[in-house]
Amino acid sequence: PVNDGLSTLQSPLGASSKAAAPGRDCTRQVGQPVLGRPSRWSQGSRQQMHPLSQDSVCTSDGALGSSSSSRRLSPSTRRPRRAQSPPTWPISMKSRVDGSPERTSKDKVALAAAASLGNAAAVTDEEEVIERLLRKGLLCSAPKADLAAEGDDLARVRALFSVQLQDINVFRVVRVENRALGSVYEAVRGTMGEPLEMNLWHGTTPDCVQNIVQNGFNRAYSGRHGTRLGLGTYFSADIAYSLRFCGRRPRGGRRVMLLAGVLVGACTKGSPDLVEPPYCDDEQMTRFDTTVDDVTSPSTFCVFRDYQAMPRYIVE
Repeated sequence: PVNDGLSTLQSPLGASSKAAAPGRDCTRQVGQPVLGRPSRWSQGSRQQMHPLSQDSVCTSDGALGSSSSSRRLSPSTRRPRRAQSPPTWPISMKSRVDGSPERTSKDKVALAAAASLGNAAAVTDEEEVIERLLRKGLLCSAPKADLAAEGDDLARVRALFSVQLQDINVFRVVRVENRALGSVYEAVRGTMGEPLEMNLWHGTTPDCVQNIVQNGFNRAYSGRHGTRLGLGTYFSADIAYSLRFCGRRPRGGRRVMLLAGVLVGACTKGSPDLVEPPYCDDEQMTRFDTTVDDVTSPSTFCVFRDYQAMPRYIVE
């Protein structure tokens, strides 16, 4: 039972004393409400003890009671997360159907300027490759008399190109003059006996022209556009077919086409799994020289030796 605190309070030793004034000594008066207790730290730990509720009271038996509940208050130690608003486009830019911002007039002008600079750079790079090879003496733009036809050789190549593709403008035709490649090409001809030689077209990108003119065709780059006839270097008698592998022409840019001499030799039907031509005899001692798309009337040829073909002209 809680003492009314009107007379005296018995101490543990049995001596009587006067009623203590509230808050004057270390003894809390019976029935006095406990407004709060300072936070304590447990021994050997940095964990803070939770304070008691403000409605707790001190009973006569020294126990602490609570008028509502004796549970601890749950501290709110975490800071509430700030709500993040979704990104919004500026008011001045209207959003399109797909949610992307509408380009302003300044953005359109900047994109057009960047595109024009890129096209100019592409044209400059293509022309620079040809001019560099001309200065090195690997290309020649001077015509040479053609004994097989009237006129010069450059005009004959231009005419061969324009017959098949009349709607494409030819800027210039240059001749490849690489004596080292010519000597190796003639050596391969000697190993093949008297092979059939044809002038075939090879489409490529301007960044590959310098490597082909200097070092010849390299079948290590094969497979970039498929291996329909085998893992080799492809040539075609159809200019429109070879033009598909010249890459996309940038606005105002140019594409290049190579006219090469190819030692076709003995041909057979090709397949994608061929790494080299199949055998042409039962003893498997001799192989075919070239694989084609159609044995009766071939238009696409695939050679498996690097120096079995030689670049002769470049059409730009």
